[in-house]
Amino acid sequence: IPLLEQQQTRLQETEHEPVLAATVTAARFIWGNSVMRAVVVSICLLLCFLSVDNVAVVFLVRETLGGSAFAFGVIEAVFGFGMLAGSFWILGGAGGRWMATRLYLLSCALSSLASAGSGVAPSLAVLAPVQTVAGSGNGIEIVASETIIQQQVPRGLIGRVYGFTSSATSLGLGVAMAFGGILVDATSPRTTFLIAAAGGLVVTLGVAPTLLRAPATGPVAER
Repeated sequence: IPLLEQQQTRLQETEHEPVLAATVTAARFIWGNSVMRAVVVSICLLLCFLSVDNVAVVFLVRETLGGSAFAFGVIEAVFGFGMLAGSFWILGGAGGRWMATRLYLLSCALSSLASAGSGVAPSLAVLAPVQTVAGSGNGIEIVASETIIQQQVPRGLIGRVYGFTSSATSLGLGVAMAFGGILVDATSPRTTFLIAAAGGLVVTLGVAPTLLRAPATGPVAER
């Protein structure tokens, strides 16, 4: 009971930390933890590159491949199906045996390769399964990154680290949306996908050594 009271006191002391101070605290922890640093930086950079598909896929389907609005809806739907499939692959047991850091790397590789596949897809019939793979990468990434945070971050810092990670995610998405249209205009939907894929693979290879060296860890004890 005394230990529980001490833990509750620690949590209460940090609950009302000002936003700027909480951000600095989270940033310091993330930068000092090699696994979290690799994950948060790569999430932001991967989204900067790969999320341009939110813009490019519209033009790829409607203009390059001559698809209808219904066809675009189907492509979006199979991406969502892929997200579910990726998540259930982990829940079903096969992916659940993987270390979270390796699952994360797998998700990054799948998303990057699927972006390349989308860029060279000759038809909607080929694009659909490729987008399913992209969706599965996204679904696996969500589960893997959330698990890594739970494993690496002390309970008293979870909220601040989640907030910082969400901000990095939003930054990446914002950059992708801003430059996705510019890239499509300056090049083409196909080229935009291929540029995104190249950037995604470079980021994945950049963080792979750190994440592959990371030991298998369980949930972090309260500190």
